[in-house]
Amino acid sequence: LEGHSLGITTVQALELTDRGTVVVTGSRDETIRVFDVNKKSLIQSIPAYSGQTNGLCCVRKLGLILFSSDQDVTVWDVAAAKAKMVLKGHGDEVRAVCGFVQADNSLTVISGSGREWSPTDCSVRVFNGQTGKEVLCLRGHDKKVNAVCTLTLPNDVLVASGADDRNVMIWDLASGKRRATLSGHNNAVDCLVAIESPGQKPLLASASRFDSVRVWNPLSGEIIHVCDSATPLDSRNAMRVLLSAHGRQPLVAVATRDNTVDVIEPESGRVVSRTVFPGTSPIAVAALA
Repeated sequence: LEGHSLGITTVQALELTDRGTVVVTGSRDETIRVFDVNKKSLIQSIPAYSGQTNGLCCVRKLGLILFSSDQDVTVWDVAAAKAKMVLKGHGDEVRAVCGFVQADNSLTVISGSGREWSPTDCSVRVFNGQTGKEVLCLRGHDKKVNAVCTLTLPNDVLVASGADDRNVMIWDLASGKRRATLSGHNNAVDCLVAIESPGQKPLLASASRFDSVRVWNPLSGEIIHVCDSATPLDSRNAMRVLLSAHGRQPLVAVATRDNTVDVIEPESGRVVSRTVFPGTSPIAVAALA
């Protein structure tokens, strides 16, 4: 799939009712592009307005793309090929964004901000995806926030955030209270993924640049496993969860500094498969259903 004039920084997959699986990419060329996988053709080129795409999230259930390239988050409707709204409130660059679909199909948007030098707003903010209004501002990190994700519990929804301060923080989405701080990484936390499977306890995987992937029990703060064999790159998109078939536990794909994409079992750390990219380092991975 070709079309970007500069390097791709993020890639995700989205299911559309009329086209099936499409691939969504963000680039340093200030565009987000949507590709038809089957036809290998470009569907849409979306302007990122103010620079390279820092945060990108596909909300599969609603056919939406959330992206940021400055201090705002744009909610883009792929079917209508236009922006539904722009969410404002952050005082620094928005580095990470994710969406959570409630039981009534309403959208909640979570975003994290900060900048490399002298950050003034290292916050996680929660927005109502229907009204565009800010619902919560979560403060606790003292360096820029690189990653956010949600974890769904039987009676609760949690938000996880990872930052340059090497910590992962767990928040209650309803109240905004901090539930836990997970410490142990030796470098900035760049990527977070929730590992959720029916009938099994939720886990959280965090990737730290040039350090390790750690798998946590987000409720107790216990480290389940430290995956030293997969050394992640300096990328906020270096890790994704692969949902396995037949009720098996999900796997985690990691783009590493050794020019490989490793697929690992999160609880044991066993490398299930390894794909080598000679001469280049993949910086983003996505899971296609």
